Amino acid sequence: MIEKRFYVDGVEYNVSVDPDDRLDAVLREQLGFSDVRNVCGRGSCGLCTVRLDGTPIRSCLQRMGQLPDMARIGIKFNS
Repeated sequence: MIEKRFYVDGVEYNVSVDPDDRLDAVLREQLGFSDVRNVCGRGSCGLCTVRLDGTPIRSCLQRMGQLPDMARIGIKFNS
């Protein structure tokens, strides 16, 4: 397990996760962000897209072990 500290839509979160956990699963299952969807699990459909430090990414492909410390994740694209 690793400790990760990051922001989601401006709110700070600290979580204990497996480095191989996917960002979409952590956002949905641990933090309760049901807006993040996982439909294909391969990054093809784009429904899991979030902003990571301003850049759109497919959260189903982002492993928590590779998430930068203090990352800023945006789920609400209009905020």
